[in-house]
Parts: sequence; structure tokens; C-alpha cells
Amino acid sequence: MSSTFARNVFGLTGPAGLASWGVAGVGAYFFFYLPEQRKEQAELERRETAARLMRGKNYVEFVKEHEAKSRNRGWFGSWFGGGKKEGSK
Repeated sequence: MSSTFARNVFGLTGPAGLASWGVAGVGAYFFFYLPEQRKEQAELERRETAARLMRGKNYVEFVKEHEAKSRNRGWFGSWFGGGKKEGSK
């Protein structure tokens, strides 16, 4: 009785039921699993590229230059041009 119940619940009543599960599995693989894997791979590549670019000399020099310019401006100095002027105390 339980085997009959399980076959009816899962649709394995014959070759057609088994084939439908196969088609559903292949469809799920191509429409759900592969796109997720590709998205994860693209995200990993983006992260690696960003990390590599941030270690580059141009980025490091850019950050050093801009941090040096905005060091003495105060809290909202870079937004409004305020803060301490050079040479004044």
C-alpha cells in the first residue's frame, strides 16, 4: 500500500512519469542551477578584479593624494569647502 501511495504521489506510475521527472530535473538544472553558478562566478571575478585594481600603484597613489588634500578640512569641509585654511590657526 505504501509503495502504491508513494508512486502515485511522486508521479512514478510508469515510463511517462519517470520521463516527466527527468525533463523537470533537466529544466531545473538549465533554468535555475546554471544561472546561479554563472552569477556566482561573475561576482567572484568582479571581486578579484576589484581587489587586484585596488592593489595597483595608480589606485594607491590616487588615494594618498586625495587623503592628503582633505586631511585638514574638518568634518564637512570637503562638502562645503569649509574647514581650516592653510596657514591659519
